[in-house]
Amino acid sequence: MSIIKNVVDRHASIGLFRVDVPEWGAPGEPLGVFFNIIPSGAVDRAGRGLREDQQFEKYCRLMVALARTEDGEKAFDSGDIDQLLRKGEVRVITAVIEAALNFEAPENSPN
Repeated sequence: MSIIKNVVDRHASIGLFRVDVPEWGAPGEPLGVFFNIIPSGAVDRAGRGLREDQQFEKYCRLMVALARTEDGEKAFDSGDIDQLLRKGEVRVITAVIEAALNFEAPENSPN
């Protein structure tokens, strides 16, 4: 088995995972935002055309592009980037994206 097949198979086997966002949910019931494993290409695309000091905009782009509902539907529309940039809390969006970027799936994660 080739290494790239292992990489692709592992990515496919993980499926959606949940990041809890207490700030966006009801009291005592954090809202779940779902992600697939975030590939490096998505991070690179989100940062295109941005300066290094525009990390928050990159995170907003990643949120809009990659966040999903529990059913796997897109959680945000492309037009939501402006709203996130103007109204989104830097701490919350940063925490959600960093949790997604740093997600560690179990070694033999079933889908």
